[in-house]
Amino acid sequence: MTEIGAGDALEALLAITNTITRKIGFLVLEIGGNRVFDPSPSARVRYSLRDSIIHRLASVEYHLSMLLSRQLSIISTLENDGTKFHDSEFLRVANNNLLFLFDDVIFNSCSLWDYVANLVTYIYLHKQNVKWNSLVRGARDPRNPLSTQAISTQVLSLHRRLVDDLFEYRSSLYHEKAETLRSKARMLVDKTGTRFEYTTAIPKGVIKSLGVIRHNPEVGTMNLLDACFAIVHETLVGIESLIDQCKADISALKE
Repeated sequence: MTEIGAGDALEALLAITNTITRKIGFLVLEIGGNRVFDPSPSARVRYSLRDSIIHRLASVEYHLSMLLSRQLSIISTLENDGTKFHDSEFLRVANNNLLFLFDDVIFNSCSLWDYVANLVTYIYLHKQNVKWNSLVRGARDPRNPLSTQAISTQVLSLHRRLVDDLFEYRSSLYHEKAETLRSKARMLVDKTGTRFEYTTAIPKGVIKSLGVIRHNPEVGTMNLLDACFAIVHETLVGIESLIDQCKADISALKE
């Protein structure tokens, strides 16, 4: 992905984030009978759940933007100071900066799934402080009323395809081993002029742990930024699908 392409991809993700924010706002209003000014304790719970998700969405957006910004900054430094191409300490720090921000996107994405699980459980079971893995257990348990709802199928599908991998990868970063990032800085000269490249390979642990990256048909040409955009895209699309199912189920109950 070129820097221009990354900018366009970021704008597309921000558009999905804005759509989710709007849909959650309307969903929470509908749960409360569309009362805009509702001082009740239950309303405060709903607004807190809504605001927590919106906050975490903004955090994912922020760290993804910072990752792109830092990569552009590294390229700009290389363009303005040719000695940096051979400066191993500069490249080591640059690599670490990008990996720190990538990890932050993973951590915040996992937290976002926990917040969404809390909202889903509140809607269907009127329970609070339930995280993603507890939601999954409820969706699997035939004794749990949630398992009879259509949303349980979506929850289990998302868990198998994406969320379980994210949580396992986050756990490995916390408790086992930090990843390392390999990069390549090059100055290319041809008839069109001089171009500067700074490319990063996806850490092996990311490819091994995350099926959404491992099974991506373009994995062979993807860099760290590409992987991060793919993870966030799948996360946002999955969350939007859950919000849409909640809305459909609430509307069906009114008919």
